[in-house]
Amino acid sequence: MAVRSFFLEAASVVGLGAVSAGEAFRGAGLAALVSGFAGSVLAGSVFGVGLCLYYVNEIMQIIVHPRRVVMLQHGILDVFSMAKPAEVVMAYLGIGVQAGLILSSPWIIYQLWAFVAAGLYKRERKIVYRYVGPSALLFLLGVAFFYFIVLPLTLNFFVSFTEGTAGGPVTPTALEKM
Repeated sequence: MAVRSFFLEAASVVGLGAVSAGEAFRGAGLAALVSGFAGSVLAGSVFGVGLCLYYVNEIMQIIVHPRRVVMLQHGILDVFSMAKPAEVVMAYLGIGVQAGLILSSPWIIYQLWAFVAAGLYKRERKIVYRYVGPSALLFLLGVAFFYFIVLPLTLNFFVSFTEGTAGGPVTPTALEKM
């Protein structure tokens, strides 16, 4: 109440009516809310990206594991090769940033929900709450299905297809084995 009376008093000194003072109060409140929301999202994103950049080697091991298994099954050397020297660094940075944004996405979604939920009725919020848990569970099951079933089958198909078109399996030379 003290803040409202402050704005009304300031408006009367400047010569604004009560309606203009209320609009100024709402505009300032909305600006503060949006800047707080953006700052919180940015802080969560920076934390997630920083954490994933610290553990980028472990993340790369998880991502590349299905490829390595398929390559070894087909007797192909498991080498992570790039055409340009800077590509490896850029790949690691890209994976670290993307994994960080994925890691911080629950925090970002929560902040977005807190911003939107303030304007919803209680019954509307209940409807959303009813679908959040099953949606998250189904999403995680879909990711697991892709990683453990679809990805190995797809990689196996592509490696098998490549072996047949390149004139047979590749056998590394003694120099390449070193």
